Amino acid sequence: MLNDRSGKLVGKYYGPPASWEAMDSSKVTATQVAVAPAGAGQRRQSCQQGRPGNREVPG
Repeated sequence: MLNDRSGKLVGKYYGPPASWEAMDSSKVTATQVAVAPAGAGQRRQSCQQGRPGNREVPG
């Protein structure tokens, strides 16, 4: 789930492919271009590149 700074739910992340979807159902996808392994007690870091023209807006 994706939250804003106040904690309000604003969307979700899922994949593959990497996808972010807002609460209004608009979404964008990306391709993973790099990954850094997680250190002890940390999360894995990932770099994504957006896919041009791959944005969906509900109609």
